[in-house]
Amino acid sequence: MAKKFQLTQQKLERHLFRSADILRGNVEPANYKNYILPLLFFKRINDVYEEECEKIKKKYGEKLVDDPDFHTFQMPQEYRWKNIRNQTENVGEILNKAFEELTEANPQKLRGVFRAFGVDWNDKEVLPNRVLNNLIEHFSKYDLGNGNVSPDMLGSAYEYLIKQFTREAPKELGEFYTPREIIKIIVRILNPEENSSVYDPTCGPGGMLTKSLSYIRRKGGDPRKLFLYGQDINRTIWAMAKTNLLL
Repeated sequence: MAKKFQLTQQKLERHLFRSADILRGNVEPANYKNYILPLLFFKRINDVYEEECEKIKKKYGEKLVDDPDFHTFQMPQEYRWKNIRNQTENVGEILNKAFEELTEANPQKLRGVFRAFGVDWNDKEVLPNRVLNNLIEHFSKYDLGNGNVSPDMLGSAYEYLIKQFTREAPKELGEFYTPREIIKIIVRILNPEENSSVYDPTCGPGGMLTKSLSYIRRKGGDPRKLFLYGQDINRTIWAMAKTNLLL
């Protein structure tokens, strides 16, 4: 497991966006999101799983460490982050398989999500092993489990990344990004309450849905009692919204 660091929101955001520097020259700015966001999501799932394993081990012993009932997501043993990090050759092929296996292990939550980003991690003309190794090593710097990064912190960082990607390629990405300040105003006007529904017919990366959850929480309500619905015609953007909500 990566060494523990005390992360601030700003430090986390800066670190995550620096991953784009590793892709410069290999990937078009409009496509940064397709590589960085799923990799961030994968790292988060892995670190939360490892964190849960430690808690289970302390409370119940080794026997129940991989029991599905104790985990938010299921994590295939062979494709955990530490194993991928140790690879030096055919990294892209292994990553492709890791995303497939992770989806198969969590079909209800992840069906179609990683595929929607449209990335072939084994395309060595775009991502030679050196670039992939550097990218994986960069994400390995911090533990992204709940003990180090709260869901709210990571959700805000996710939205920060989308905002930065929009600046990198405004023509391609501006169509789906709405500034969070505008979203906050819309949510305040809607004034959602527990047991109500929020529907966004052009949800983009899910900003209004996540802000509705935050709004309920700030009012002292239970965000689990809010029903969220969203759709988007662009499959990649739909995948961004789903990973945003799952984070």
